[in-house]
Amino acid sequence: MATVLQNTTLPKPGPDALPLPAHVPPERAVDVREIALMSGANDALDPYHESDLMRAPGVPRVLYSPYPFLQFAESGHWLVSHYEDIQRVYEDNDTFSTKGVAEFQHLAGETFRSIPLALDPPDHT
Repeated sequence: MATVLQNTTLPKPGPDALPLPAHVPPERAVDVREIALMSGANDALDPYHESDLMRAPGVPRVLYSPYPFLQFAESGHWLVSHYEDIQRVYEDNDTFSTKGVAEFQHLAGETFRSIPLALDPPDHT
């Protein structure tokens, strides 16, 4: 799969990337800061072009970005790009938890939970 990623325009992580966790295959690591508009710029003529690259034939359906998505995050994050996989992530709370995710209120010094994004069942049903 490393060959597939080398033949796409998905950039590989640079020297500023966090170390990959032991369970992350190196061929799944990509730098998607531009794709996810994490660079701060939101002036793309076609905002879907970059994210469509993640769904190109031969690109793995699950990728890993070794860059924090939020300023208070301490690790990278997984990228799920196909509807069926995204649906499973949202519906399988035993495997995929939202604990520690979407905690934007911490940026303002608040401690309440973000509803519904930061709640797992049974609190979020």
